[in-house]
Amino acid sequence: IYLKYGFALTDDGNELWGGPNGGSGDPDAAPLAESQWAALLAFDKEQSLADRSAQLRHLAGEDGATVRVIERGGHIVAFGFSRPGKLAGAIGPVVAQTDADALKIIAALRADRRAIDGERGVALAILDRDSIKQALAAEGFQMRRRLLRMYYPEKQSHALNGAGVFVATGLGMG
Repeated sequence: IYLKYGFALTDDGNELWGGPNGGSGDPDAAPLAESQWAALLAFDKEQSLADRSAQLRHLAGEDGATVRVIERGGHIVAFGFSRPGKLAGAIGPVVAQTDADALKIIAALRADRRAIDGERGVALAILDRDSIKQALAAEGFQMRRRLLRMYYPEKQSHALNGAGVFVATGLGMG
């Protein structure tokens, strides 16, 4: 349907994965302090290639939302959000400099969702990051749905798909 409006398909994917929440989290992934907001927003813009400041502040303000960050040497190197959902808790976005830090953030957010939601489970919209998919599959997660990204050819951009973006906010939100 979108092709007739001038959109083109990419090879970039976005997959909805679901699985158990829980675990003990990771002590490196601390709750976001108010004083860290500016650094988080700057890091996100650098990694996602888009200004999502209004969206991220809105998400953090939702009832039941949690935000985790990893900071090294006074700089944020990873962050992620979780929030309640209708059928399962939602994790995303997750932005990090390394796969290992992305997994630490996901572990902490899974523990947050367990504490808040009980045993409802979680869902993540994972970009094409095989290491994250393999790690989650080993913990019982399964891919539920795959979408391909589209763009206007004259405005092609890798926004929201930078090297540091591991998990999208949601399938429809980037």
